[in-house]
Amino acid sequence: MTAVQFLDARENEKHAVRSLVTVCTLHTMCSECGHVDSKMETKANHPCQKCGIMVERRMLLFSTEHRLLEMIFECYQSDHSNELCVLLFCALLEQHLLNFLKSRCIRLKIERPVMELLLEKYEKVHERLKLFERLTGIKIKEALADLPVASVLTTYNSLSQKRNGIAHGLPGATYAITKDDIEAAVNGAADSFSCFAYLHHNFCAVDSPPLPAS
Repeated sequence: MTAVQFLDARENEKHAVRSLVTVCTLHTMCSECGHVDSKMETKANHPCQKCGIMVERRMLLFSTEHRLLEMIFECYQSDHSNELCVLLFCALLEQHLLNFLKSRCIRLKIERPVMELLLEKYEKVHERLKLFERLTGIKIKEALADLPVASVLTTYNSLSQKRNGIAHGLPGATYAITKDDIEAAVNGAADSFSCFAYLHHNFCAVDSPPLPAS
C-alpha cells in the first residue's frame, strides 16, 4: 500500500498521519558500528545484529526530517494547500542529502571546518550530488541501482523543475502542479526514508568504503 492509498483510506482517522510518519521514519542505528536497522521493533539492551556489540539503546537515524514528512501528509489531506506537497518534498530530499553528506564526512573523519567548507562550496543539489560521488566513489543513481526506492530521485528531478518555476515566479507555475505530481510527492516523501536509510547503512558505517583515491 502506498502512502497516498493509506491516507485516502484513513482520511477521517485522527491519528492516521502520525501513524504513517512513524512507520516511514522508524529506522534505528547502532551507536557502535553505524549500521541501520529498519525493523519496526528493535530491542534495547540487545546485541547489534551486525557488529554483535551489546547496545543499551539504539539511535534514531532520522531526528529532524520527520516534521517535514508530517507536513507533507497534512498538506495532502488539505483541499486548500496540497500543492505545497511538491515544495515540501523537494525540501525534504535536500535535507536528506545534506544530512547524509554530513554523516559520510564524519565517518571519513573529515574535520568539521573542512566539512563546512565543502558543503558551502557544493551548495546546490546538483553540486552536492557530485560531492556524493567524490566522497563515495559512486554516483547516487548507481548506488541505488535496481532498488525500488531509486524512483525517489527520478521523482525529485521531475518535481524540482516545477518547484523552481514557483520559486522564480514563472507565469502559470503554480497551475502546472497536477494531482499526479502531488501524489508522486507524497509517495516519494514516504519512500525517501528507506532510500536514505540504505545509503547511511552502506556508506556511513564502520565498514563503509574509504575515501576514493583522487
